[in-house]
Amino acid sequence: MNETRRRLVPRLRETAVEKRSSVTDNGHPIVTVHDLRNTDSVGLSFWLIIWVAVLAGSVVVSHVGCSDQSTATLLPLDVNQFNERNARSHLVRITSLGPRTTGSIANEILTPSYFRQVLSDISQLATVSGLNASVAEQISDYASFRAQFHVTAYRNLRNFILRLHDPRVIDEGPPKKALLVNCHYDSVVSSPGASDAFVSCAVMLEISRVLATGHTRLLNDVIFLFNGAEESILPASHAFITQHPWAGDVAAFLNLEGAGSGGRLLVFQSGPGAGTDLLMDAYAKAFKHPHADVFAEELFQSGTLPADTDFRIFRDFGFIPGLDMAYTTNGYAYHTPYDTESRIPAESLQKTGEDILSFVSVVAQDDRLRNVPKLPSVNATSANGAGHDELGGISSDDISMSHFPFTSVLPSLWNRYVYFDVLGLILVLVPWSSWKLFNWFLCVCVCLRLLFRASTEPSRFSGCITAAAIQLCSHVLGFLFSLFLGFLVHAYGCRMTWYSFRYNVIGIFLLPLIFWFVWFHTCAFRIRDGCLNRFKRISSLFSSLGWVTDHEVNYRLLEYDFFNGGLLILTTVTGLLNFLNTPAVYNSTFWLATTLSFRTLYEFLLGSGRPNSLTRLAVTILPALLSLHMYLCSNLFDFIIPVLGRAGQATAPDILVSVLAFFALSPIALFIAGPLQCTSKEACRTMRLLLLNGCLSYAILVHASPFGFPYTIPNSSDASDPLFSPRLQRVGVFHINRRFRDRIDYNDITSSDSVMLILPLDSNGIRYLKPNSYPFSVRSSLFSLFSSDEMQNPVRDYGGLVELIDNSPVPCDRSRPYCGIAAMYPYLHLFRDAYYIRSDPHKSKPMTALKVIARDRVGESTLTNARKQWNFTFSVVSGPPHTHFLIRTHTPEVRLVAWSFTTGSTVPIPMPLPVRSPNEEKGNTGAHYFIYHVDAAAVNSSESLWQTPWTFWLSVDFTIDTTTPYFDVAVAGIYMDESLPSHSSPQLRHFLDRLPPWTVALTSCASYDHYRLGLY
Repeated sequence: MNETRRRLVPRLRETAVEKRSSVTDNGHPIVTVHDLRNTDSVGLSFWLIIWVAVLAGSVVVSHVGCSDQSTATLLPLDVNQFNERNARSHLVRITSLGPRTTGSIANEILTPSYFRQVLSDISQLATVSGLNASVAEQISDYASFRAQFHVTAYRNLRNFILRLHDPRVIDEGPPKKALLVNCHYDSVVSSPGASDAFVSCAVMLEISRVLATGHTRLLNDVIFLFNGAEESILPASHAFITQHPWAGDVAAFLNLEGAGSGGRLLVFQSGPGAGTDLLMDAYAKAFKHPHADVFAEELFQSGTLPADTDFRIFRDFGFIPGLDMAYTTNGYAYHTPYDTESRIPAESLQKTGEDILSFVSVVAQDDRLRNVPKLPSVNATSANGAGHDELGGISSDDISMSHFPFTSVLPSLWNRYVYFDVLGLILVLVPWSSWKLFNWFLCVCVCLRLLFRASTEPSRFSGCITAAAIQLCSHVLGFLFSLFLGFLVHAYGCRMTWYSFRYNVIGIFLLPLIFWFVWFHTCAFRIRDGCLNRFKRISSLFSSLGWVTDHEVNYRLLEYDFFNGGLLILTTVTGLLNFLNTPAVYNSTFWLATTLSFRTLYEFLLGSGRPNSLTRLAVTILPALLSLHMYLCSNLFDFIIPVLGRAGQATAPDILVSVLAFFALSPIALFIAGPLQCTSKEACRTMRLLLLNGCLSYAILVHASPFGFPYTIPNSSDASDPLFSPRLQRVGVFHINRRFRDRIDYNDITSSDSVMLILPLDSNGIRYLKPNSYPFSVRSSLFSLFSSDEMQNPVRDYGGLVELIDNSPVPCDRSRPYCGIAAMYPYLHLFRDAYYIRSDPHKSKPMTALKVIARDRVGESTLTNARKQWNFTFSVVSGPPHTHFLIRTHTPEVRLVAWSFTTGSTVPIPMPLPVRSPNEEKGNTGAHYFIYHVDAAAVNSSESLWQTPWTFWLSVDFTIDTTTPYFDVAVAGIYMDESLPSHSSPQLRHFLDRLPPWTVALTSCASYDHYRLGLY
């Protein structure tokens, strides 16, 4: 009897507890102990199922993002259809010529000869088919324009243009307009330029052949522009749109670019203006597997990426709307010798051709094209509203993005769209005005949801606000943690480990960030027994909200309030981005719409009394996570990782990737916070230990083995091997002869030298360019004690530059124009460190020659009493096709106030320079100016003077109390044509042979001639 009583008492107590009222004295509902143990408390198996589902989904989504989803088959030869074999033959023929820099023999003689033949054949075919085909070979006149911070000047650039007109279409409506389709056939130095961008030209040649058969009736004309100078910072497209008579007939354009090899074409810029409707409608009809992202447009047009395309030229100087498309898959080969035709899959080329042919056909048959107006321009008389005196006295240290030349098209008339694809299956295309209204509608719905619950249970509004505050705290601290994590890797770890293996992003950044959110919600801010519950006010707050009652946790209310808190934060973010007028808000909109609708539907159908935690979380986040978010994140990292390998040294890419990983995880963390708070204490401890173990194990693996080496090593010297992904370190190596004339108005050389300029193009600098630097990460990392002797002393010698041992970076010489460097491109401000290695001079020809042909004093009547002014006329009479002019003035005492170049501003605007190093002496930087000049006709002047000298003038003023006023100029000649012996040097070739195999070099010989001119 006693034994029976002892067994019965616990059962009676348990029954009594289970029958406890579900409403406490203060009115807060609670769950029973039975419900707490078996229903609401989340165990470890719950999270294992979620992580497995997410992992499986990420694999599928990642595969979808990386594949081109091509269903195209290689067709037999049919004159009325696009055929990959024809396009491939053009591609093979031209890329076999090697690099085609502007002014090179390959670009100015060999490639034009091929175009003349092919376009003539297409013209004859069109004539036989009843079409009118006109072929034009444009040689540009002299012109100049402001490209970015610098000025581009050009002459004798070559464009090939084919215009198809269909006289069979008789229409009494407005005059016919034309669709412009553009590509460029030149390439950067050292690259055959298959994907960037002759594959686009090959596609255009085949499309023009198909249209020339007359199978498609053309209501509008189609103009194919093959421009010969895009890599020289966009001058050839400027020559067409501002000089050619057909430019006035263009109503819209399609620009084809390349930043990767194969895959799908990404639409990353669109519009502006009324023509956007027509173009996006045609894109939606023509492309069966769309790939478009307005976020890429926002990123590109913000100036964040160091890149530009002909799209801006057509928009800002032609005032016409268009689309910008580019290959982005496998961007590691971009601008390298590995950009070969073998890396472009046949299926991808066939599918691209079919889609673009369909797009061109749709636009060519759309009568709306005739009514597309020109874009209105901004009538600006100065750069960004700055005045003459302000800009005239500004130095290069004071230049910022506010002086960057943004679009001259009136922004209020852009007629923008929100566009993105979902898994490459459908294209979402909505006018931005309609999307904004939908965003405000969602915000109102969330507010109504919260107010409705607050009206029935007033304490729930306080619970929602408190949960939102806790979540906001976790995200703010999480963002700071991501910055710290990125800084830790950048400063003390192995940088850019994700460059060679992108999934290292998961182990290096995502795992620690997941650990942070798990630790925050299961330890630091865990309701009931978290670290902060030791404070009486916090524990009292949780009790007053009904989250903790009689030492028991009401998991139902806790999860509900945290869900609404996350919803409130997401609504605030959506409203803020809506207010900032950015279409990139669409991802936030998608999260808000799916979580709100699916959760509301679930509660309506099944009720919210005791929902199953696994089902509830799956219904809340998995639709948005797997249908769009992972796909967008995968595309973003696929694109941004190769770009960071060439983004310069001024960026800290590990910090950027860490922050991107945080933002990728952030919306997920908003909706797993509630279930984390409901997880049992034992499961929380197990998860924290597993995640911590994973973080430390991965960190040791990456930093104490070659697994963390940021680059890949080629198995052979065959650059055309498509199986090798060239994840190599890019480095600029330039052999520069420098001659300085520091005596005012004297032509005698006061000093000279010849150096190898080493300019690493990523944040690793020279650490992997030295001998025995593989794997350098072992000896430099915090985890070197885990490495073996074999790792510390690898058997194989991979070479390296002995001269870089104990070599210190050379600071920018701010006393000479543009740091005293003959730069191939005006982008030194993107770099922090440059290294010089002394060398014997090269013998590249022709040498640059500058003449001062006039020096005139400006009349006193036009000036203030405090300043005097001189006009100088210069003439560059010889040099390679790329011969640049550099200027430095000792501002504000000496100022450059006017020149003969067309820039769109009242006064010249200086260039930014590299940031000063901490050890660099302070001094007057002055104002530095860069005129990027290219004359393609100089290809015929290798041993003599130019047929037409480059002549221009400058106006310089100075204060009358300046002692010995002067200004500096320099002429920089860049010798890019590697096929000419006069454009290379044995020293440079020997130097390149000693580079480690994981590097790829951007090279040229150059000359720098400096002059100092007096003002008296």
